[in-house]
Amino acid sequence: MSQFMKGNYNEHHVSAEVFYKSVYDAAHCFNNKLTAILGNVNLAKRLIDDDNRAYTRLEEAERACNEAQIYSHYLLKLLNDFSSSPTTIVCQLEVKHIENNLAICKHNTTSMCARQLKLLFIDDDDNVRTTMCELLSISGYEVCQAKDGQEAINLYKEAAITDKPYDLLIVDLHLKGNFSGIDTVNSILQINQNVKAIVISGAILDCAMQQYKLYGFYDRIEKPFTIDELVDKINSMFP
Repeated sequence: MSQFMKGNYNEHHVSAEVFYKSVYDAAHCFNNKLTAILGNVNLAKRLIDDDNRAYTRLEEAERACNEAQIYSHYLLKLLNDFSSSPTTIVCQLEVKHIENNLAICKHNTTSMCARQLKLLFIDDDDNVRTTMCELLSISGYEVCQAKDGQEAINLYKEAAITDKPYDLLIVDLHLKGNFSGIDTVNSILQINQNVKAIVISGAILDCAMQQYKLYGFYDRIEKPFTIDELVDKINSMFP
């Protein structure tokens, strides 16, 4: 949480850059929490019958989440439009291996046929991670989860020596710990240059979300998202 959000500031001496960064961070966190809410609504809908009275209320909650996403994204775009130097604030990520990744990022075009896809979902938000993994499992995928980049790299290395490596990584852009989402994918690309990865984030104006292929990702999806949107994205990658 930024100092501005904690209230540690003098209201008469807040620079435009500090204000912009604080509001941007708040909107990013809002989108992250909205993903958890929307995921739990999606999950609840799958656990009850369509004719249950609660189903209609869940549909209304889902619609409200989607509308909230529109307002959040509009706020981020307004901030970007009115910032005097948005690039210096939005493009915060340090890209250590971008030139190498331009050559490394080749994608496996082999058909997955009928075999079950094995996914690795990486997110430091426990609610988002556990809810989305349960939804993906219900949707028919074999899913493992990691709370940070180091755990994800270890899991990938373990799976790589078996006959069931991961087919797809779903990676949050801003992970806690020593490995960001970019660092995590960079490390795994060194193990398997054909691995596919989807970057997910509520920081929709971040450079890595705008130019995800340059950072080693195959595709992107903005938070918040529904399980149907995620499944459609996966299916488009493995027709």
